[in-house]
Amino acid sequence: MIVAECDGIKEMLLQKNAAYGNSALDPVRIFSRASSVEQINVRLDDKLSRLSRGNNAGEDVELDIMGYLVLRRIARKLVDSNKSVEMKITVVDDATVRRHLESMSDDERKRLFDSIPIAHRR
Repeated sequence: MIVAECDGIKEMLLQKNAAYGNSALDPVRIFSRASSVEQINVRLDDKLSRLSRGNNAGEDVELDIMGYLVLRRIARKLVDSNKSVEMKITVVDDATVRRHLESMSDDERKRLFDSIPIAHRR
């Protein structure tokens, strides 16, 4: 039963990701500039409020909460990963930077690039 429940959470997250894009971990940030973790915390607060009031509006609030908790763990790991990437880089000269960038995975390079303010990109 545990495997079936976990598979259900996984399928729900994959379906919502396909339907809505990666909006929880990579929001468009039109109105809110809060971090992904903080935005997920707000969504969790909303779901917990619905659960405590018994107002689920036809949703499976418990499943949604479990999904958001999984996404929160992923968002926190991404934040920690970005911190470790930032802390590892010590600029000595362009050749050192190039070698370090070449040793990074595509995902690490993308996260690093995305963390640079647009005004500072070349």
